[in-house]
Amino acid sequence: MRNHMGRRDQSEDSRESLGEDAQTTIGCEEQGRGTRPTAPWYLTRKLLYVLALPLALFGSSPAQASASETCSRVSLDQSLPWISSAVYVAHRGEIVVNSPLAPDNKSMFAFSQNGRLLWSREGDSVPSSIVPVPSALSTEGLRYVEMSSRGEVQWLDDRFQPTSEKASFAQIDATAELVVDSFFQRIITGSGWVVGYGAVKDRSAQVPLYGFIAQNLVPRNNGRQAVELLFPLTANELFYRLGNPLVTAIGDDVYFLALESSPQLYRVDLASDSLPELLPGLPGERSLVTPDLQERALGYSPDLIYGKLESFHGFPHSIYSYAGRLLVLYQPEKPGAGWRLVTLRPKGSSVSVEGSIVIPTTAPHLTLAPAPEHFVVFEKSRVVDERQSVSTILSIPTRWIVSPDRREPRVMECR
Repeated sequence: MRNHMGRRDQSEDSRESLGEDAQTTIGCEEQGRGTRPTAPWYLTRKLLYVLALPLALFGSSPAQASASETCSRVSLDQSLPWISSAVYVAHRGEIVVNSPLAPDNKSMFAFSQNGRLLWSREGDSVPSSIVPVPSALSTEGLRYVEMSSRGEVQWLDDRFQPTSEKASFAQIDATAELVVDSFFQRIITGSGWVVGYGAVKDRSAQVPLYGFIAQNLVPRNNGRQAVELLFPLTANELFYRLGNPLVTAIGDDVYFLALESSPQLYRVDLASDSLPELLPGLPGERSLVTPDLQERALGYSPDLIYGKLESFHGFPHSIYSYAGRLLVLYQPEKPGAGWRLVTLRPKGSSVSVEGSIVIPTTAPHLTLAPAPEHFVVFEKSRVVDERQSVSTILSIPTRWIVSPDRREPRVMECR
């Protein structure tokens, strides 16, 4: 049965795909769920008391006391009015974000994981993304690429300063049959493909075609064209232009969420000439119906569009990758609930659920930046007058998200 948002009851699918024991709740003085005890409850309680006694007498274990095992919420040194992308920079230990609506012509900001502003830089007011160049492709003076939704490519050095190299997607390969007209989401694969949602045009017809597209930054001969329309999309195109990442990559395997009639997960191997394949196993793929989100019906108003997006409870919001895993962020199941982050392990032609956590935030919008010790979660307010307030971050220990065994019971606090 559908509810008022066009979403069928997902209790059956939730039990089937996630399982109660696979979910851990992070929150202030909230206790995660673990595997159900097989012993009688009174023996289990007695055993837990015996195990807890040494900790009560001698204090917490080193792992519990470690700063890397602490979840915290901190304020940013500078509040931002918008974030279009966020990326962890390993060699600098910084979180670099794009904020195209920030004052004083600043658009790029770097923060530490405790919210301290490290530096800022002037830039374009057009939404753009900072994309790391894989180490196999990076050279001295070329470490990152800044890509705008207008189709401009700016190479950056390891200090995030613009180099002399700047081009449009149309200039990267003048012989390609298709030309990239716009990119709204971008990632770079291990061998130099730029992949995301956008539009391409035939050089002769000039008719835009929308969908997930690939642009080759590095010349190669593996049977693929320099520009390819990987997966045409004909419905719900507004979802892909809202800045929430719906495409990610593990090496040359590209994964994307297609939000046609229902959410589905696809993979395409760009190291070969294979076609995109549907990967079964995404929680909600059978029970969820993609809600209607029409720009014209909402008066082309960002305030109304993002407000409507907030009402899609339990729907896939974005996808990330880290340590060979896929991480799908789901919107809260109901008002006042936390966001759900599901960890998926790709297995051949399907994916399996390793577990999930509930992120302790009621922020209406989120952006994640995966990092080795902590995942940084930017908490974003409602959109008012085409602006958001981004003033706090949540720092969640990475081990809680990608731990090999996520079903063990543990108390997780987020201060």
